[in-house]
Amino acid sequence: MLNKNELERLLQEFKTGDTPIERFIELMSDYIQINKRRSRDYIISKHINLEIGIFPEDVKKILSKFIKGELNEDEIRKWASLILALVDVYSTPLKKGEKEDKYEPMWYIIQQLASPEVDGNLTIQKAELFIEELNRIY
Repeated sequence: MLNKNELERLLQEFKTGDTPIERFIELMSDYIQINKRRSRDYIISKHINLEIGIFPEDVKKILSKFIKGELNEDEIRKWASLILALVDVYSTPLKKGEKEDKYEPMWYIIQQLASPEVDGNLTIQKAELFIEELNRIY
């Protein structure tokens, strides 16, 4: 089992794609299980008492890796599914004066990335459009 510092470092590296998806799942096996009913969904089996900020820059980095061919569509889908499964860990803290819905477009993009069967396959053109939309959040 990972200690708190190792766990935090792994979660930080995962959000930007610096830890490969399958390696992340392997290292997180004490915390994450694949839902047997739907193989694309993940279940958090053990509470993780950490908060990791996730921001548009993180999602843009993942999309850029897709555009460069460093990650494929399935890896992007798994990444997004895991981010959503770990929503109690990954959050977007607001600064004073920011509207609560400021990051809603980012979370909607993550949802779309997690469900290509609903929202269509990820293409380079679509990834570029998502990056443009993420740029408008600031």
